Amino acid sequence: MPFLQVRNIPEELYEKLTQTAKADKRTIAEETIFLLRKALNFQE
Repeated sequence: MPFLQVRNIPEELYEKLTQTAKADKRTIAEETIFLLRKALNFQE
């Protein structure tokens, strides 16, 4: 699986991502993938 690294994320965005991941009982990586799929309307 490819590796993606994102730099210079605004602190507020990172905090929101962290909060959302915790609420959804996912890791930050899992939440990021979930949100990217949703934003891109990606279907497997």
